[in-house]
Formats: sequence, structure tokens, C-alpha cells
Amino acid sequence: MAACDLKEPPSGEFKHPDQIVNPNGDSELALVMRNMHYEANAIRSSIELGNSPDYDKLHQLVAKITTAEPTDSSQLDENYYQLAEVLQNSAKRMGKGSDPAIEFDNFIGTCISCHRNTCPGPISKIQKLIIAG
Repeated sequence: MAACDLKEPPSGEFKHPDQIVNPNGDSELALVMRNMHYEANAIRSSIELGNSPDYDKLHQLVAKITTAEPTDSSQLDENYYQLAEVLQNSAKRMGKGSDPAIEFDNFIGTCISCHRNTCPGPISKIQKLIIAG
């Protein structure tokens, strides 16, 4: 499933999703997920620097995970939609509490939970976003 094709650049350098070319093409959902990872990395960096992160782009992307066209629509079962709702609620909580790092790590944990159930390929890449780890 192309939505699972979150490939790390060979150099380990973090690249903008528009710079990553998948020779098999990308579904709309794969691009949304890749951009979510990019925005999450920017938020993580902002939190680590003690700055106030901008969550707007991530919120916009998270809102699309139930409407973006996947590579394989059979992956979008009831469980996917329930987990997507949990993720959307987790994203809404970011920036509203007293500890942005904990809120962020909770959001990343929700991403990992969903991928364990739907598309396990990118879990190791997502885990690298955890701040407390």
C-alpha cells in the first residue's frame, strides 16, 4: 500500500515530502501521511527549542485522513475510522494543556497505534518523532 511507503531518505536527512519521489506513484492518503510526518517533525523541533509550535497545518492534514483517497480502499474499515477519530481528537488537544511535549508524544502514540492496526511499515520512522524517548 503506497500509504505505507514512508521512506526515509538514504542520507538520513529529513526532506520535505514534495522532494520525495515514489516511482510507483503516491495515493492522496500517502501524501497526507507524509506531510503529517513532516509537520510533526517541525512541531517536535519547535517544542524542543522551547518555542510555541504552530499546529494549524498538522490539524488541516489530520482532518483529511478520513477523506483522502487511499491506495487500497479495503484498508479503510470501521476500525480505521474509529482510530482516525481518536487521532483527530488527540491533535485537537495539542497546544491546549500545560505540557506540549506530553501532548505531542500522546499524538505520536496515537499515530503508532493506528499504524499497528492498519499499516505497520512506517512505525519505526514515526517512533523517532517521540520527544520523551
